[in-house]
Amino acid sequence: MAWYKAGTVALTIGQSTVIGTGTDFAANARVGDAFRGPDGRWYEVTNIASATVLSIFPAYQSGSTTGATYSITPVNGYPKDLTDQVKQVIQQWGSTLAGLAAVSTEDVVPVAKGGTGGTSQSEGRQGLGLKSAAVADVVGIVSQSGGVSTGAIIERGSNGNGEYIKFADGTLICYGNTVSLTINTPVGGGFQSSGLGDFTFPVPFVGWLRVTPQCIYVSGSSQPWASINRLTLTGCQVLASAFINGVNCTVAYLAVGRWYL
Repeated sequence: MAWYKAGTVALTIGQSTVIGTGTDFAANARVGDAFRGPDGRWYEVTNIASATVLSIFPAYQSGSTTGATYSITPVNGYPKDLTDQVKQVIQQWGSTLAGLAAVSTEDVVPVAKGGTGGTSQSEGRQGLGLKSAAVADVVGIVSQSGGVSTGAIIERGSNGNGEYIKFADGTLICYGNTVSLTINTPVGGGFQSSGLGDFTFPVPFVGWLRVTPQCIYVSGSSQPWASINRLTLTGCQVLASAFINGVNCTVAYLAVGRWYL
């Protein structure tokens, strides 16, 4: 490899200190290297103090000089570039590697030592006790196979019949578009009047269905109320009632059930 010759040096006769200008002794010289002085003599490098200061032996034997040329030659028979790189790794990571202790000898770091206990994603999840939710999208398309969730955790959507929320555990919530009614039809010998709102669920249910009817007063001389007149797994009919005719209201529903059992 090339001898190191960058910059210039200053030496004093009878002194062992070499002062560099434009040098980087710390990165390019090692104790034991050979220093060829401006006087043509060879000296041994005995200490590297900094990028610009090193020591030699014996002390400089010729006249004092400044701004002089020199050279440093590795003579220890080792690959200097490799040694420099290893030294840099040790300086940067030595304390970190020492802190790994027994972990540094593990081919697969167990959970007890801060690892995952596996060499693949699935083994890592198993070692950490993570279940299927660890790889599921929070929001997306839910799906199932044999009663076991295989898709996202939550799905939300809508169509012309209303909106829905499906959950990975099989729970389904539907709520339809609001229907406006005018209550004018006599029921029960004229004691009450009523109106009907027909709804088709945006997603059909497969069982365990509970529906809450809703009625919101708009105008008229009586407060209306709502009840379920007809209910199937695919839709419902909301009955809005009042004690007099001419009551305006809106009806809707909230349905909770299952999209798979």
